[in-house]
Amino acid sequence: MLTAQYSIHSDKNKFIISDVDDYDNFIYYEDENINETKSFVNTVLQKYPNTTKIVYKVYYTSSSIDTLIYEDGEFLFKRIKKNDSSYASYRYNRDKHYFLQDGSFFTKLQDKIKTSEDELIKYLEYKNIKKAKSRIDRIYSSNTLKEFLDDDCYDLVHSSKSFLYKSSYFLELPIHYLEDELKEYDRAKNIESIKPPTITIETNFKRGGQNLMTLGALARNKTITLDKEEALNSGDNGIEIARKFIKNHYEKSGGNLKFWGEITKYVYRFRSVDLIFDVKDFKNEK
Repeated sequence: MLTAQYSIHSDKNKFIISDVDDYDNFIYYEDENINETKSFVNTVLQKYPNTTKIVYKVYYTSSSIDTLIYEDGEFLFKRIKKNDSSYASYRYNRDKHYFLQDGSFFTKLQDKIKTSEDELIKYLEYKNIKKAKSRIDRIYSSNTLKEFLDDDCYDLVHSSKSFLYKSSYFLELPIHYLEDELKEYDRAKNIESIKPPTITIETNFKRGGQNLMTLGALARNKTITLDKEEALNSGDNGIEIARKFIKNHYEKSGGNLKFWGEITKYVYRFRSVDLIFDVKDFKNEK
């Protein structure tokens, strides 16, 4: 037997059956074969004659996902093997979306703890009940998982992460969704710890009788900070982004930096990159 899962919503004269977007009207339907699916689709067409498209997904529990599409009077059939990575990704994201549709994993955890607080404390092997209550109070007082983890501490029984893992396991929450959020938290913290990319402008300036405080205040004009996320996502540590920015800056400035004089070179620094852009290269491009 195969199981068809779908939800229904309407859009003007279009009637769609799909299990991808609408979880408010989630319905389960079972049929024996694709002919019964066609029969079901025909029933919908009789009831809603203005229907222009129906997407009906049918899941074999062992090997594949079948998709029947009715559009413009024709039935189209598609089969995807279950070992297809796109299928696995689709089912994972679908199930995760359904589970988290009315809140985050952290809010689910907070709600579950409230119903089993005493049992959870025993399971976590806290001998000092006051210490356990303090940890749980931190769960309740935190608005997000990030807020809870940012105040990380080890209470001689659990770290913040081990507390989350153990609690989720005991409360029968899907650990893999917690792992997703922890990975995202660690990724964000790693990005946070990385210094942003900078471009330092060097000129032919020679100091005369300028006041040191004045020089110090104006020195900030020689350093430009670029977007860290863009550099990280660029694939080359932001080198091409920096090159375009520097070329544009040199052309717009006319090769001169106010107070500091003629620009001789730019130095781009980010992570392990320490790259010099000689202005002669930009002159040669003209």
